[in-house]
Order: sequence, then C-alpha cells, then structure tokens
Amino acid sequence: MYQIVFEDKFRVEFKKLDNSVQQQIKQKLFQLEENPILGKHLIGCPYWSLRIGKYRVLYRINESTSQIFLLKVDDRGHVYETV
Repeated sequence: MYQIVFEDKFRVEFKKLDNSVQQQIKQKLFQLEENPILGKHLIGCPYWSLRIGKYRVLYRINESTSQIFLLKVDDRGHVYETV
C-alpha cells in the first residue's frame, strides 16, 4: 500500500471545493492508495492524472518510498495549465 502525501497547493485547492466533490475525491484516494496507476500517465512529464467527474487530481508516484504526492486538484479546463 502507498502513502498519500498532500502538497500545500493541493490542500488549498481542495478546501475550495464543494463538500460533495471533496467526498468523491476522498473515495478515489482510498483506491489510489491500493493502486497508484489507477490514473492516466501524462505524456512528457512524470505526473499522473486521476479523473473524478469533471475534476482532475494531478499526482506523482515515488516507487522507491511507496509514496503518492498529490500536486493539484481543479476542473479539467484549468488543472493542466501549469504542467
């Protein structure tokens, strides 16, 4: 099982989301702990994207430490702007 690490930017963006969206994301994160390649690998960078409705969670996997770093969460139209 992998350990989830919340980056500061993720925490700030997550708190802005509606409670129902937060709950959906939390459910997916439990699945992600068990299967870190649940999302889609982004071509040309070390990040992965996990789809939750119209929202995306960007994350990075560190195999050597068994950690998943949650980087950003936003709607599909904005989450990829700074990648």
